[in-house]
Amino acid sequence: NKCQASKGKVVAGKLQKPNSYSSFAIDAAELLAEAAPPLERLFAPYNALLQSLIHPAFAWSTADHTMKPLTGEARQQAIQAHETHVEGLRRRQAWKRLLEQHKR
Repeated sequence: NKCQASKGKVVAGKLQKPNSYSSFAIDAAELLAEAAPPLERLFAPYNALLQSLIHPAFAWSTADHTMKPLTGEARQQAIQAHETHVEGLRRRQAWKRLLEQHKR
């Protein structure tokens, strides 16, 4: 079973949710493309150190931290899924408040 960090991880046969916002953010690809160059410069000495200590092939490359941007249709679906999720959270909070008020 092959897993990618951005897709979550399998623990004892169960798929866990990804551990970072960048895994499911609608604009994750754009944010990553913007943040990557300065981070590559910052970590370049560490990358070179790993290559010298472990093996020349052991290094991060740009391909290790790039994401394909969502297409227009996929972006719309992601936005709709997010809005549905937020609406569900709002309803749950409203019910919780209502039940707490009713207990008093």
